[in-house]
Amino acid sequence: MDTHELVITPLGAGREVGRSCHHLRYGDRQILLDVGVHPGRSGTDGLPFFDLVELDAIDLVLVTHLHLDHCAALPYLTERTSFAGAVYMTHATKALLRSLLKDYVRVRNSDDEALYSEEDLDNCLAKCQVIDYHQTLSYKGMKFSCHAAGHVLGACMFMLDIDGVRVLYTGDYSTEEDRHLMAAQVPDQRPHLLVVESTFGVQVHAPREQREHIFTSVIADVVRGGGRCLLPVFATGRAQELLLVLDEFWQANPDLHEIPVFYASKLANRALRVYQTYINMMNEHIRALMDVGNPFKFSHVRAVSNSAVAPAALPPGPCVVMASPGMLQSGLSRHLFESWCDDEKNGVMLAGYAVEGTLAKDLLKQPVEVQCLDGSKKARKCRIESVSFAAHVDYNQNLGFIQGVNADHVVLVHGEAKQMERLHDRLWRALGKAPTDVSMPALGQPVIFRVPDKPLVASALGSCARAALAGEALPEPSLLVQEDFEARVVAADELGAYTPLVCGRVQQRVRLRCQGSPTALILLLRQVFDAVVAERHVGAGPNDTDVYEVRVQGLVVLRLSVSEAAAAGRGGGAGGAKAPLPEVAEVSWSAGPEADMVADCVMGTVTRAVLLPAALAAVARVAADEDVATVRRRRRHHHHHQLELQRIPWTRTSWSSRRLAPVGKWDALVTTCATATARSSWTLACIPAAAAQTGSRSSTSSSWTPLTWCS
Repeated sequence: MDTHELVITPLGAGREVGRSCHHLRYGDRQILLDVGVHPGRSGTDGLPFFDLVELDAIDLVLVTHLHLDHCAALPYLTERTSFAGAVYMTHATKALLRSLLKDYVRVRNSDDEALYSEEDLDNCLAKCQVIDYHQTLSYKGMKFSCHAAGHVLGACMFMLDIDGVRVLYTGDYSTEEDRHLMAAQVPDQRPHLLVVESTFGVQVHAPREQREHIFTSVIADVVRGGGRCLLPVFATGRAQELLLVLDEFWQANPDLHEIPVFYASKLANRALRVYQTYINMMNEHIRALMDVGNPFKFSHVRAVSNSAVAPAALPPGPCVVMASPGMLQSGLSRHLFESWCDDEKNGVMLAGYAVEGTLAKDLLKQPVEVQCLDGSKKARKCRIESVSFAAHVDYNQNLGFIQGVNADHVVLVHGEAKQMERLHDRLWRALGKAPTDVSMPALGQPVIFRVPDKPLVASALGSCARAALAGEALPEPSLLVQEDFEARVVAADELGAYTPLVCGRVQQRVRLRCQGSPTALILLLRQVFDAVVAERHVGAGPNDTDVYEVRVQGLVVLRLSVSEAAAAGRGGGAGGAKAPLPEVAEVSWSAGPEADMVADCVMGTVTRAVLLPAALAAVARVAADEDVATVRRRRRHHHHHQLELQRIPWTRTSWSSRRLAPVGKWDALVTTCATATARSSWTLACIPAAAAQTGSRSSTSSSWTPLTWCS
């Protein structure tokens, strides 16, 4: 894959709301942004499309906040798949996550649809690491920081920097400061790519004061008429905001003081304690109230257990019950609704966002009857009202944030298809961009961005840095080390000081069957290499045998252990004397491109000596231990080849010509010429045996071949 290609693929929340999970890939780095479940689906059907990626290749998971559609699939990912990367979230998100997901597991276990166990959850949370607002961390060369996103306590946006390519992922965010949370922050750095939610599309929210008035008026009308009002909410997030609104309204209306307001959830009680702990992550208004008292210690709201507000346990008369979940798909809020929905005095106030496929979404259509969890039908006579307190941006807020961020490309996620299409059409015109600069990928549809090439910039360290500052040449050898998108130039002997690498050396050793005298092998090596140094160590081998140590090009060592016993039964040097011959040759070298090539050639020479022992013997009889020669080969004419050896001066002058033992079907005729002058030449010719006997020179050129050891 092109290392300058950024690819983002929605595994969830692509033209839908729910199971947010986005796969980001750059080079060999892979990230998942959120891992939620779909609130309108059950079991594995509600998971992101994990099968579209190799989970064991995921390096990092970043969780923006604690809502189920952004985090509930995390224990499944870490404990039930091959994922082995790192997980990061804010402190407050981790503190609330245990309680939230334990409640989720408990509810799903009762429905036999659990994706994981409480043990899986505990193991998952032990792997989760934390990050603070405005803190920058690095993992495998990928830098990331988080910024306040509003929406819910601990919610954040993540800014990623991968090899200089910046990506901002908003998750769910709100630019409006409410009663307890600060507004989302626009990061200082400009991203190249913005991945942004589109939950409300082109809708525009009414002013907060107007929405609060509608909310409190509907609840007051229901309870003043003797009815019971149900507020389905998420256990964290909007619940705390609505509690602040209700408690203030009840305090301002003495006629309501006798009507109880119940906040039903053990999770809610734990969430309130976390809210009290992380007061520093809230807005100035709450922090100021904290100086004089606890703003979450309510005067008119009672936190109770689920059993205390079960339909059979509630006292007669009007009341307000705030219960989860917010979309009425199961749990206490669903059971209370089914008990109260057939009484026209009762009411339901929907204050959050509702996803397709949930009862909350169906109730917005004012149905005449509803289907209960047990499959039965029941008349719906209760009052249904809705006002959005969902902490998501509307169109104007989203547009203003996108313009402030000023990214090169915008990717829309977390929105229903029709709403997203309307937003897409408005955005690219409002931003002055081409339609292709604003993407709205469907589930599993990758969006590919080409990242321009950039020059490689490396930091010089240690002695390399000193040499560079002095205008001198870098030390030899120096290495360019690239790790996690950073390049460094270091001297080889300082590698361990400035990198996690260490200098290692692989020592190669090969033992080969050997044939012929060491002198002849040395001569053959000198025909190929210009630096062959041979030493003979008398009695240095096993059983006091001699050892020849031949160094070739200073890179490869050939060791020949000569055994007298090995020579028994083999003919040797001149006059028929037996010469000590090696049986095994050992070739050793330190692995490296140049040394490997030299070693291959040395081993090839030894192997050829085994295959052509008679030819090697011929060389042995005309070579002396002290000879040092290099070989040049030239073609005299098409009937034979000539080898010309340039030698050091000899102290004697002689001519000799003798026929050697046949090599296969060939005879070898060796003619030597030695003079007292400064230079002497040898000529070795191979002729067919028949031609040598008859003197014929009419054979074709293919009948004539050189000795293979000198090729």
